[in-house]
Amino acid sequence: MAIPLAIVGIVAVVDYLIGFQLSLAIFYLLAVLLAIWFVGRTFAIFISILSVAVSLGGDIATGALHSDSLIPWWNALIVLSFYLAFIPLVTTLRWVQKELEKKSIALTKEERALKVLSGRLISAQEEERQRISRDLHDDLGQILTSVNLHVQQATLTDDPN
Repeated sequence: MAIPLAIVGIVAVVDYLIGFQLSLAIFYLLAVLLAIWFVGRTFAIFISILSVAVSLGGDIATGALHSDSLIPWWNALIVLSFYLAFIPLVTTLRWVQKELEKKSIALTKEERALKVLSGRLISAQEEERQRISRDLHDDLGQILTSVNLHVQQATLTDDPN
């Protein structure tokens, strides 16, 4: 809260020193932006009103001369309208940014879970491959041993000696 208030104070002093001919509305907008982003909407509205009031007060104090006395008030109203229109835009942007941060955190968690599951899948595939290899080896070994015995038996029975 202190930083936006300090910015308004500093800009108000500079605004008073340079006079009414140059507008520093954009610099007050920085305070409004910081108020929205770090504090909230209500405080940003307060900073907007304060900025316009300080700027208008400085213009009047420096002796701003206009063809009509309502012109400074009209200009202040226009600037305030701009600030107030700016607040919901930045508020929405801030909300979207927070939602993206939440989704990024969720995606990071999902990515970790996916890596764990992928590792488990690879491990299960390797275990299954080894099991199939053992089964084939054991079954094939038995079959080959049986064939070998049959071949030996057949050669012994075919042997004329």
